[in-house]
Amino acid sequence: MKLKDNFLIHQTGEQTHLVDVSGAFNGLVTGNATTAFILQQLTKDTTEAEVLAALKQEYDGPEELMARDVHKIVEKLQSIGALES
Repeated sequence: MKLKDNFLIHQTGEQTHLVDVSGAFNGLVTGNATTAFILQQLTKDTTEAEVLAALKQEYDGPEELMARDVHKIVEKLQSIGALES
């Protein structure tokens, strides 16, 4: 899976925003540093397991919580059509 090219990642202070420049999705996805890290991982073709592995290398924390965060973000991005299969 990979983030579609029409979705841009924008940083504003400590917040991360994902914007659809095509206009197909009328909304804004916002998140924190963890979301930003996950979105950056999704700029290349990857899997949920690979994103989780990269997150575990970058941050300390319970693996179950990290896995839940990755899955939640991936599900949200899929629901708005932001990911290529």
